[in-house]
Amino acid sequence: MDQSRSAPEPGGFVIFHYDGDTTWARRAEAKTREQFDREIRNRVAQVLSGARRSPDEIAQKLGRIIECVPFYSIEAWTYQATAKAIALCREKHRGDDIPTFEAWGADRTKLDEVHKPKEKTCLGGEHNEMLGKSVAVWDVVQAGGSMMWFVWSLHACRDLEDALALPSSDP
Repeated sequence: MDQSRSAPEPGGFVIFHYDGDTTWARRAEAKTREQFDREIRNRVAQVLSGARRSPDEIAQKLGRIIECVPFYSIEAWTYQATAKAIALCREKHRGDDIPTFEAWGADRTKLDEVHKPKEKTCLGGEHNEMLGKSVAVWDVVQAGGSMMWFVWSLHACRDLEDALALPSSDP
């Protein structure tokens, strides 16, 4: 590759988190997606139109907004760190809810179907950062559901795929 010419800057990407606020099975009924489109995508498109961008450029830039949507909420993902959650239940809550986390660990699809999961256990939302660092992401993705959809969304963004590609080793 000719090192004297630099490739154009690929621009930025936005990963926008919002909760689905429904279970995964009822995701088609979720109101959060239309709210996201109305409050974010439409407003960004208006700003870009006002900047006299072409429809193709607007579409490309809107494609760089990637939705990160756990169903019902982020705890559907953080609670997937079931071993860590069980340890926290033992340490901080006298073992409360260990059977619940054991069941969720045995079937990774169950958490996407829990309505308001942080209200269902002793952990609430207090330990999300710690739990999030311990999630077996690949196991959860392989189970399907909302985390798989998010990973698929990352892979479906061609501009992101190109931006993350390793440089060519061609002379």
